[in-house]
Amino acid sequence: MTALQSPALYKLERLLRLARELMQAAGQEGVFELVGAAMRELFEPDRALMMAPVGDAVLAREFDTSGVPRIKDGDPLLHFCAQRAIEQGRAQLDPPVPDDVRARAALDAPFQLCAVPFPAIEPSGVICLLWRRRRIGRSKELAALRHIGELATAALINATLRDQLECRIREGSESADRLDRAHEAELTRRNQSERLLHRLSVTDVMTGLLNRRGFDFYAQQSLVLARQQCLPGLLLFADINGLKQVNDELGHEQGDELIQDCAGILREAFRKSDVVARLGGDEFAVFSIDDELPDGVRERVQQRVARFVAEHPRPYPVSMSLGIVHSPSGSEQPLAALVAEADALMYAQKRLSHAVRGARDPQRGR
Repeated sequence: MTALQSPALYKLERLLRLARELMQAAGQEGVFELVGAAMRELFEPDRALMMAPVGDAVLAREFDTSGVPRIKDGDPLLHFCAQRAIEQGRAQLDPPVPDDVRARAALDAPFQLCAVPFPAIEPSGVICLLWRRRRIGRSKELAALRHIGELATAALINATLRDQLECRIREGSESADRLDRAHEAELTRRNQSERLLHRLSVTDVMTGLLNRRGFDFYAQQSLVLARQQCLPGLLLFADINGLKQVNDELGHEQGDELIQDCAGILREAFRKSDVVARLGGDEFAVFSIDDELPDGVRERVQQRVARFVAEHPRPYPVSMSLGIVHSPSGSEQPLAALVAEADALMYAQKRLSHAVRGARDPQRGR
């Protein structure tokens, strides 16, 4: 990483480079070698495990401190953590480990575990990392690990299909029908790889939401659909309150966690079909095909914020200023204008909130 690169930008560039390398990987072992090198460079684990579903089989490799893949009988601690993550369908950070598993792993000193299943829906693969020393603040790396797993699985499928095709050619047993199926499989593989690369290019690494590019693309599609079907829409613009103060007083790690907290609140407040994005910094945007009025949406988001604060105590305040614009059916207002109007409403609310706090506490309002 160069001195001018931010960690997030460096991570995104490294993932894009891995995606390009995986598309040219020579065989399954070449895929695992590339994955091991990337995990070593990005996360520096002492041991790692990857299990990837390919057809009816599950390919598994363990990685040593240098990121070299090895076929072993199985590290009990890594396999326990990996199996738990797949069964529960969500990422595992420092899961409770039974005493017998800990004893078989022969790890008495403090260590940290992380397991991320993939894909996000009905996961059947997993990446598990182990550090022999405690490392704080790993939660923001979960999305990057999931991307690595999905990209590697696509590359393993590609390598398997290529090996099968070469075997058929060597044996001289392929027919015109088999060649057609192989060609179709290759087209499918290329489409899968292109979709994965597109997903990576429109995803915010820190939060897992869409980034600005993704918002512009998918929100415009939703807006066109709403106009074609004469449906109303709604655009929300949100800004995190006090992020700079959290960064200055508590550090950027806490600031990153505040960003992730607000991203999770917005994700839960809207449907999966809605376009939810982090535009950058402390700004978020949501486009929804919905006839709900802005006051109702505002109340729903604020209720989610209040519930999060009650259930997840934080050393910093969690709140957002919101600007919400209703786009009635038949409106011809473009997306950029909706964003600008919602942005202006958000800042008006933020100024009003500052004025109210200043009236209550003149010293703080200065």
